[in-house]
Amino acid sequence: MDAINARTGMTRTEAREFIRDHFEEFVNRKNVEIGKVNFAADFVDHGAYVPPGMPPGPAGRFNMSAAR
Repeated sequence: MDAINARTGMTRTEAREFIRDHFEEFVNRKNVEIGKVNFAADFVDHGAYVPPGMPPGPAGRFNMSAAR
């Protein structure tokens, strides 16, 4: 049985499922609504491809997803 992570409140298995579900919905299906639920207001994208001038926070990520 997985231990619960004090920071996330999830087990390792739950965290894996959360990430897979988020990726499938937000990235593959471009479901911006799931991003509104999953991204914190102070989200910072540290990915390798962050275009110049991208708005801070979730809005920037929403713009990138809509453009792809």
